[in-house]
Order: sequence, then C-alpha cells, then structure tokens
Amino acid sequence: MEEKIYDLDLPAATSRVVRQGGEGPDFWAYVDDGRHLHYVSYWLPNKIRVMRAAHAASGSFQVLSPHFARLGGRVYCRGACVMDADAERFQLVPDTRFARDGQRVYAFTITEGLDVLEGATGPLRFLPRCEHFAHGDDFYWQSCWTKRIEPVSGYTRIDTYEKKNVLLAQVWGDTDPRDDEEAAARAAVLDGVRTVADLFRLALPDATG
Repeated sequence: MEEKIYDLDLPAATSRVVRQGGEGPDFWAYVDDGRHLHYVSYWLPNKIRVMRAAHAASGSFQVLSPHFARLGGRVYCRGACVMDADAERFQLVPDTRFARDGQRVYAFTITEGLDVLEGATGPLRFLPRCEHFAHGDDFYWQSCWTKRIEPVSGYTRIDTYEKKNVLLAQVWGDTDPRDDEEAAARAAVLDGVRTVADLFRLALPDATG
C-alpha cells in the first residue's frame, strides 16, 4: 500500500495523541493541541475535524468506538456533536452499526454516514451482524440508497450473506458444523429463512410478539 503523509496543521510542540487505532485507511485518532480536541480520519474531507469542545484534559473523555466518543456531557460522531443525544444513556449495540439512548436509534457506517430514528422508546431488538432491527412489531434498516433509517416490511427478502452471519453468531455460537449431518441441518435452516421476519422469528423468538 502506498504511504501518504498529510499535514494536519497542528502545533507539534503542544499537540499530543490522546487515543488512536486502526490501520491504513481505517486509522483514526484524537489529538489534543492544548486548546481543542481534534478527530483525525482518512475518511474526513480534510482528514481532521476540530471538536466544538474544550481539550480532553478539561473533562471526562471516553472513546466508545472508532466513530463515537463522549465528552463534556455530549456525544460526538467522528468529531461532530450529535445533537440531542442523551450522553448518559447513549450506548452502542454490540456487533452492529447501531447505538441507542432510550429515545432514539442511531445508525452509522463510513459509506452511509449517520442517521437517527426519533421516538424509539418501545421494545427494541437487535441481532449481531444484522443490518436490520425491530422496534415493536416493525422492522427498520439504514438504506444504502437514501442513507436514512427507514421502515421495511417483515416480508422483505433477507440477503444470504446477512442471514448466514447473523445465525452463525446468534444461533450457532460462531462454531463450525461438527459433521456432514449438522452441516446439512444448518443448510436447511438457512434455506427456510427467506425474509426479515423469518430471521428475527428464528434468532429472537419473541422479537415480533
């Protein structure tokens, strides 16, 4: 991979890296220049974004993921403040693109960006490695076309890659089949899961009531 060097235009004498992670284009970092905290990422248009907050030493700073952080009673996504997010209740949903705070569901990927579903106060159910989630009896996903969290029918066809990864994590515990008989049984289960509702019904029997 070709190496590139970017000038972040920060004072070297007073700047320090607070946290960093990832490699190559997935590299990210938080840099404190003594006055402000900055988020650094290859995927940002200018590779760096100043956070509208005092520097990290002035309060509790917590990195929640490569994209989310909590600082000074606010939640930030790639260095930008997530307006109205409840910082105290904000939590990531493990092994998904989603987060929640008791009032909203947040979805984020590099390609789709950040979107928020308001009024998500009822029962929420998520599946590991799943692009969909259930809110009560309704299903949602973050559209790759509109970039927004949108409702989808339970009869929506489920992608083979998605259902295989979800069932592997949720039902089969990330284990390989023990023999040909178990492999055939798993294949039959996969074949029987055709829709979003099928997937949730199998992986979370109480997801749709």
